[in-house]
Amino acid sequence: SSEDPEDEGEIWIDTDPSKTNRAKGKITLLAADTSRMETFPVAEWRMRGHTSAFINKKSYQMKLAGKQDLLGSGNARKKYSFVANGFDWTLLHNQVTYDFAKEIGLDAPECEQVDLYYDAKYIGTYLLCETYESPLGDGAYFMEADPINGDFDLAGSSFEYVDPEEPSPEEESMIQNLVVNL
Repeated sequence: SSEDPEDEGEIWIDTDPSKTNRAKGKITLLAADTSRMETFPVAEWRMRGHTSAFINKKSYQMKLAGKQDLLGSGNARKKYSFVANGFDWTLLHNQVTYDFAKEIGLDAPECEQVDLYYDAKYIGTYLLCETYESPLGDGAYFMEADPINGDFDLAGSSFEYVDPEEPSPEEESMIQNLVVNL
């Protein structure tokens, strides 16, 4: 639930295609068999996706206040995604693809189907996934194209920093110089 459901609730997040609206709050996880219930502070909740930002069922990215292992994978992290699967009426394509990739030895995020409630309102079944972390470790930079809300423009395209999410001014200058000189 958001800290301020009146002014920063689901509608406030969902009606912002630029994805600049961010809410704080908490998330409570309840296991399907009710054997586990835990609440964690959420530092940031925002809409995610490019094309999916314009369909009725939105996807979200959540950044926790501290690292937690929400999926029981043994890999604690701060960022998780709630994938709406808005173009997949079976809600299974991503889950099956990730499971298959792991079966044949490829890297794929841990994920689990969950029912999501936002400010006590049921909004649907989602795929809770680990978010991407650079396999290159510290000193590596990962960016993705984001035509709506990019952090910087280069050669007519807009890009968003993914890892690190907020590079220092020195890192930002170095990244942009490297990309320009490719």
